Amino acid sequence: MPVQVALLKAFQKLLQFQAKAKFSTWLGRITFNEALTKLRRDPVRRNSIGHNCPDEAGPLSQEIADWATNPEMLIP
Repeated sequence: MPVQVALLKAFQKLLQFQAKAKFSTWLGRITFNEALTKLRRDPVRRNSIGHNCPDEAGPLSQEIADWATNPEMLIP
């Protein structure tokens, strides 16, 4: 739904587009802002962007395993 709203807004504001940036960047930013606005208005999903999270460091504080080869193991 945010993508559809973003496309509608972009169409309505198309005459305001300035060629200082790429069109894809402009459209992507509109889409991102619409999605963020929707998340901020939805109290159930607020935790997914770090608000009211019981973990003080935020939802992305957990370490993610790196499956890449360890560079030190590549040296003979």
